[in-house]
Amino acid sequence: MRSLLLLALAATTAAAPALSKMGACASVAPGEDLTAAGVKYRCEPSADHCGQEFASTYTGPETGTEANFHTHEMLEAHSISCECAFTNVDHAGGDTHHALESTCYGVGGGHGSVTCMGDANCALVSGTSLKMGYESGTYTDTDPCTCYSGGNKGTAVGEYTQYGACFDTSTATGMCVRVKEDCGTLDDSNVYYAPGSDELMAVKMFCPCYETYTGYCYKGHGLGGYCATSAEVCTDGHTYLDAKTAETYDMDACMLCLEDDANDGPLPIPAYMTATPAPSPKPTLKVGAVPETEKADTAHRVAGLGGLAAMLLLVL
Repeated sequence: MRSLLLLALAATTAAAPALSKMGACASVAPGEDLTAAGVKYRCEPSADHCGQEFASTYTGPETGTEANFHTHEMLEAHSISCECAFTNVDHAGGDTHHALESTCYGVGGGHGSVTCMGDANCALVSGTSLKMGYESGTYTDTDPCTCYSGGNKGTAVGEYTQYGACFDTSTATGMCVRVKEDCGTLDDSNVYYAPGSDELMAVKMFCPCYETYTGYCYKGHGLGGYCATSAEVCTDGHTYLDAKTAETYDMDACMLCLEDDANDGPLPIPAYMTATPAPSPKPTLKVGAVPETEKADTAHRVAGLGGLAAMLLLVL
């Protein structure tokens, strides 16, 4: 059945870029109303973010366990939309539902050798996680790391949150992805380079969220699907295609976020990107503005897939 699915996907045409849906970590069980009084929730890309430790300096809502991860359709049932975007994380008056990311110490690329990246990537580059919601004691105007950015917004600038990349060593091409698992099957030619790693810097790849591909929740048989940050975001009945598979078979160009220069500045890029030239990888897709109709609903339909799947089933 998976072979049939991939054959059908191979016949589709490339679709427009789309923002990826997220789920949420909440203080109530999946499916319960997140808009009810006293309920706390936080948008997150995957269930493992719900159970992570918080830094002692964090003052935002410490919500949820892995068991309390809500899919995007559960959120939409209560008119809640979770996507990665530049956000004000000032807890006194800003957005308290932002998607947090951990802070990694000791890998360079930012103020005081502190970089916004996930715990798994931090471990791969031998950094030390300062946990989610970290705020510097030196810089009082520090913002916690989110899926988009974090760091200092005053005398020292903040930075983009960094992600890793799937890299084809046989062709010297690569694509930015949120997590290693989105590379599919890893082997000698398909490898994963973590942010801050010597390998990623050597090929001059910089992976902020607006260059980062995610996966796709696919329902099959012409029923379409939607871009998603992880398998947990998918509703029952959908198959999660990792970012590498989705990109290979020309599904929607599922991006973690859109660049937001109007709000973020833009933020600076790492110094290694302007250092001594190195072999240049395949450029990742630079996303432009997505129409409002697509922002409201990223469940793009795959043209002709239903008819093709039906014909293939008859042949088989």
